[in-house]
Amino acid sequence: MLNSSRLHIVPFTLVLIFICCLSGCSTSSSDDTAAVTQQQTTQTGNENNGSLPDPTPVVYPDYFLAGANVSDITPTDAQIEEGVFLGGFGMVGIRKFDDFFDNFKTAKATGIHDPIYARAFVAELKGEAFAFVILDVCVIGNRVINEITAKVSKATMLPAKNIFIGATHSHASLDLLGYMGGACKSYRTDLINKTADAVISAYKTRVPARLYVSSVDYGDRDENGRVIRGTGNRRGWPDLPGHPDVDRSLNVVEARSIDKNETIGMMINLGCHPTLISADIYDVSRDFCGYLVDRAEALTGAPVVFVQGAMGDARPNGWGGKDDYEVAKNFGENVAESAVKSLDNQVEIEKDLYISTGLFNVKLTNILLKLILNVAKSKMELDYNTDTYEVQTKVNYIRLGRQLQIATLPGEVVTHLSLGIKDGEKGYKDKAIEGFTGIKEGMSAPYKMVCGITGDTLLYLVPEPEWNLSPDYNPNEILGYEEMMCINKDFAALCAENAFDLMRADEW
Repeated sequence: MLNSSRLHIVPFTLVLIFICCLSGCSTSSSDDTAAVTQQQTTQTGNENNGSLPDPTPVVYPDYFLAGANVSDITPTDAQIEEGVFLGGFGMVGIRKFDDFFDNFKTAKATGIHDPIYARAFVAELKGEAFAFVILDVCVIGNRVINEITAKVSKATMLPAKNIFIGATHSHASLDLLGYMGGACKSYRTDLINKTADAVISAYKTRVPARLYVSSVDYGDRDENGRVIRGTGNRRGWPDLPGHPDVDRSLNVVEARSIDKNETIGMMINLGCHPTLISADIYDVSRDFCGYLVDRAEALTGAPVVFVQGAMGDARPNGWGGKDDYEVAKNFGENVAESAVKSLDNQVEIEKDLYISTGLFNVKLTNILLKLILNVAKSKMELDYNTDTYEVQTKVNYIRLGRQLQIATLPGEVVTHLSLGIKDGEKGYKDKAIEGFTGIKEGMSAPYKMVCGITGDTLLYLVPEPEWNLSPDYNPNEILGYEEMMCINKDFAALCAENAFDLMRADEW
């Protein structure tokens, strides 16, 4: 399964070069508040010097408001026929080929195995609100993200910067970035409208709520502490005591209504690549993420949003079944059951909310990705400076009470970016690696969440100190697979620096 996600990298590079030759080539909640609902506003008739009325102070309730909603974004039969393309296991629209330069198999989807959705979770406190919106797709371009946020902001008082749109990253689902063929216009329009509707509905139906957080170290271990079922590292990093090979933190945020104490909605966060459905299957599927949310919703009776974590080098480990779908079901349902069980040990989040955003530009220097941009230009859903190859992106930081800190990052976060690298750790051919501070090491709350591929889907985030030094690095590839799919060497460090700056500015 692992090899299929690195499908024929060198031949693909040659294909790209051949094609190009043929073609010629923050603020805190006290100041930046959203408009409040009618129940939160008091009106008076005070006058200011007999002319203009005095501004009436806004009186906010001393509790959270929360809402959740799910919208079906499955392509129709007509849209499948017109053309929607799968986002994983390939490049520039080519998913597989049996012979070099012959018998290409494009990434065009052939049908629907299971429906795909947009899932939204909204929370608000004293006029400051945020929304997590996760789509069952592989990748999303910033043009699509910006159109969704614009629609939501127009219909609600949610600021665009506080709407965090991400992908589950199922390789059996759709490409909304365009490098694998993209999606037909009718589907693109439907998806934007339906996703916006999910967020708007979640916002408009929010009710007084309490928020809770729980976490568990996910995975089954043998008598020696080795993980035998759960997640594992696909780059070959060892699982060491006190220094795991992947970030196995399974985090859950639950919103419960104050009046009935019923679950309003839930976010589940774990980092793992959804690549259990193989490259030989062309029907659209949510992979394990679908089985995960379906099971969690059956257990809780409320909408569940699955948010990816540090998944860049994490994959399901030790799972079996009679076919790909059963393997995905076994894994997804096990994660869901572990997440719901963790609610037994949840803690209530204090009534405090802080949100901030760090905008920055990143320059694309990777020659392969430049080739992809040029070859797939007509399909790409990416706004960037065509002269400098700079893309504007962002890191977001959210703190809920003193219990939970969250960072959203615009790409596929590898383990070390989340957990850090210990100075002198050994990599390829026992080469010592320079230490690197992980995002979670900069957090001081007892519960910590890193949300990958959220806000943007700008491929891999690999810290420069481990560049081409993973234990399974193959020098015949010139670059490791993840390194080959990075915008540049500094991107991960830029994300980390921005996240740390946002955390330092939060003087809690």
